[in-house]
Amino acid sequence: MQRSLIALLLCLTPALADARKDYVAARKSLEEANFETLLPGERDDYFARMAAWDHQETVKAISVMIGRYGVYLDTLEARMRQNREKVAPFMNRPRLSDQQIALRNTYLRKLKKDEDNWRLGNVSLEKLVAAMGQWKEPKTLSMAINFMPKQQTWRVRQVSALACAEWHRNVQSENLSKKLFKVLKKLAKDSEPRVRQATARALASYQRLEALPVLKQCLNDPDWRVRSAAIETVRKNPSDETVDMLVLRMQKEKGRLEDDINKALQEISGRKINYAEEWLGWWKGAGRRVPPKGASTDVNAPVDPDKKPKPGHKFYGIRTRSLGVVYVIDMSGSMKREVEQIKRAAPVTGKKGADTPEGGKTRWEVARNELKRAIRNLNRRAKFTFILFNHSVQPWQSEMIDASPANKKKALEFLDKIEPRGATFTLGALRQAFALGGVEAVKGKSAKEGPPVDTIFVLSDGGPTDSKMSGAQPMEPDPILAQVKEWNKDLGAVIHTIAVHTDEVGTYFLKQLAAQNGGQYVERK
Repeated sequence: MQRSLIALLLCLTPALADARKDYVAARKSLEEANFETLLPGERDDYFARMAAWDHQETVKAISVMIGRYGVYLDTLEARMRQNREKVAPFMNRPRLSDQQIALRNTYLRKLKKDEDNWRLGNVSLEKLVAAMGQWKEPKTLSMAINFMPKQQTWRVRQVSALACAEWHRNVQSENLSKKLFKVLKKLAKDSEPRVRQATARALASYQRLEALPVLKQCLNDPDWRVRSAAIETVRKNPSDETVDMLVLRMQKEKGRLEDDINKALQEISGRKINYAEEWLGWWKGAGRRVPPKGASTDVNAPVDPDKKPKPGHKFYGIRTRSLGVVYVIDMSGSMKREVEQIKRAAPVTGKKGADTPEGGKTRWEVARNELKRAIRNLNRRAKFTFILFNHSVQPWQSEMIDASPANKKKALEFLDKIEPRGATFTLGALRQAFALGGVEAVKGKSAKEGPPVDTIFVLSDGGPTDSKMSGAQPMEPDPILAQVKEWNKDLGAVIHTIAVHTDEVGTYFLKQLAAQNGGQYVERK
């Protein structure tokens, strides 16, 4: 009966028949395809054509494709890890034989190819979500929200959460709107943190009071990535209720998310204050109401700036309360160039005398001394490491370690032994930083509270190059920025950048790297 009705509708509506025919052809092509051999544009076209068929039969087929695609991405990630491990022994040796260089370059080419495919694969999923977001047929949406969130593949559930935000913007039925909310309520308790993170982002499309408990749940999630996404949702759509949650959450938060909440509240309130108790006082003084834009926000006595130092530690004047910091520092040959003695270096808070500038004769000496000062003043509860790079990549430690006095001492002693030389293989250093952040932990094996890295500092005096020691060739900044965007989509690290006498390309790259990843950009000349 149902098939006969569909056939009748197809006969009566030629445009509908054409849409289904296109869907069938695209589905068949994807079913027969090896994803690895498909050109990205061709693959995206198939996905878009499938999703364009706003019908129930599309839902299961797309879910299957996302599942298959997830296996493809898992395979790429496994190969990326293997090739990165193969490359690592060659990347921190001062000298390599011609045979070793050839072997290293082979591994790097394979790694770069898989990274490009992985990045484009994630972009394809984004485009698929956008295409699915155009569904409006109630039966299609009902099928999707009843079927997709129950799938075992976490990527299908992640896509479901992101698609819910798109569907909610278009849905007219109150009943469907409630069903969509129930889906998000369920996904907020998912076992995979990246599904919960997507749910927190999707809540930005909801202004309903019943969504508040779900948002509160995300703000109290054990994984910091989920809490960060929820903070961003409140920042974009503040209300009396959500800001109240944010002010209360700041009383409990430690580390970089204090900065996230602080930034959100400063934007919402127009006040330049920093501490949880100060925000609580402001909020009570405001009558627990979000002030209208442009209204005076001076509802309580101004905070005495000399009462206590601002929170966190600083590197080149960039302050952070992060307890999971990676410093990525350029040690290429150009860092040996002499600089004029600087009269006032960026101070770092801490012990008496810590604000005294140390200066230096060369770019490297200045950068090293700034780094040493920052490390000395790290919170003892923090975890940290640093990655030095030129044509090679030299992580001080292969994992994040405690900022204990003993570890700080070892770090400072290590830095004294470094001599700048070689090129500027920034991509390799960033790759290592994100590996420390567990960006490829695809099976939910990361720590319960989330990856150990939430803040990355990048310092360089030039544009990115390849990994050749001599005769290094420039690398285009935009593909590197696109790769970092995909790496950071599910990690959510803040990336701050410091440009030291950079050329036009280096300045552009570091400015964009900070701007696209929620960080600050500092220029030193």
